Amino acid sequence: MSRSSKASPKLGMAAPRVVVQPFLDTDLLRRDDIPDGLRERDPFAYAFFKPLAELHGAIRGTDGDPRRAMLGREFLERSLDVALSDDELRDWLHRAQRLLPDTLATYLPPQYRDQLWSSQDPPVDTMEELLTRAFARGESARTIRRTFEARRTCFLLHFLLRLRRNGIIGPEADAAQERAWAVLQESFLVPDRIEECTLYTNHDPDNEMRCLDARCSGEPPAWASRRETSVRLRYFRDLQGVERPILVRLRAKKPFAVLLRMQRDALRSPDYVPDLRGIRFACFGHEDRLACLETILERFPLLRSTISDWVDWYSGAASRYRNRFSSRYFRAQEFSGEFAASKWEFQIMHVHDFVNLWYSNGEESWHRYRLRQLVHLLLPRYFPRSIYGIRWGRHHLHAAFDAWVLQEPRKCST
Repeated sequence: MSRSSKASPKLGMAAPRVVVQPFLDTDLLRRDDIPDGLRERDPFAYAFFKPLAELHGAIRGTDGDPRRAMLGREFLERSLDVALSDDELRDWLHRAQRLLPDTLATYLPPQYRDQLWSSQDPPVDTMEELLTRAFARGESARTIRRTFEARRTCFLLHFLLRLRRNGIIGPEADAAQERAWAVLQESFLVPDRIEECTLYTNHDPDNEMRCLDARCSGEPPAWASRRETSVRLRYFRDLQGVERPILVRLRAKKPFAVLLRMQRDALRSPDYVPDLRGIRFACFGHEDRLACLETILERFPLLRSTISDWVDWYSGAASRYRNRFSSRYFRAQEFSGEFAASKWEFQIMHVHDFVNLWYSNGEESWHRYRLRQLVHLLLPRYFPRSIYGIRWGRHHLHAAFDAWVLQEPRKCST
């Protein structure tokens, strides 16, 4: 275990009191006044529950599978303007039910995952089955857990379909990346100058395996703690015509990351998440990094004109505070703006800091950053202690999770 893995931010472990989605509020499980009595307490929760409650009532009073299937589709079309076939709806239901198990495998050792999924019911295939579970009544521990998990799935289904509708997942997400690549190729990158090569990095075993040196050319260096990563090296032409090497990565925020951001900032819809798409540039020197920023802002005037949240963790010049889960070792220049017909978050960093996101054992590790958000935000809300019996704030849990995410092999995402 690394030295810094024993230290964690001084964050309160109580689950956030703002209920981002009412289906995650365990207080609602035992109340008999849903949805009418909910209108006064929480209009947002009432608006979210009401169509589902009406649909559940209609399904209970209606015979025939075609009618029940139609009711399920009608709910989706009314609430999300999404029309789905029976097969498509079944596929999205399965995705909603697999989102948490598949993602948590990266962060939780098997023994803890088993505690969460060991008694889970088989997946549902229809809205009828889902709503029957979601509105079940009973005081037994099994019924309470079953009802909570079904309501959580209702929220995740709604959430995933909203991401699909907004083009964050699916074909529109791919099209947005293609547009961004085309603009970068036309106005920033050197056309057709792309090299498939090995990035050699030297790491300090006495300082959390942080990167000491990085290079892409020549014979493999004789470094004792060397890593080798296959990368696609590109070049950009700066304002003086100098061609400089750079690593470029475009990404759309994954659903799990969107959930965390919503929970962190108490956002009730993914529509309000500001960094759904991002472009990261990793430069090989200080001058390259400054030239990258200068060139981007000069070549894309619209982007320059829309910058509203400039942050420079290298110089200390920042217009907003670092989010409470970020490491003090994380360094980048960040800004957001309109680019290629979408809003994008830009990060410009030195290749050393880029490599540390993936290979360092320190608190700047991207895996440990995600884990801090997970144990302080998502787990207490999506797997509440009152239902699952796990105290997520225990130090021995954090130590076990740290050891799990820092195991080998780790892959640098370029």
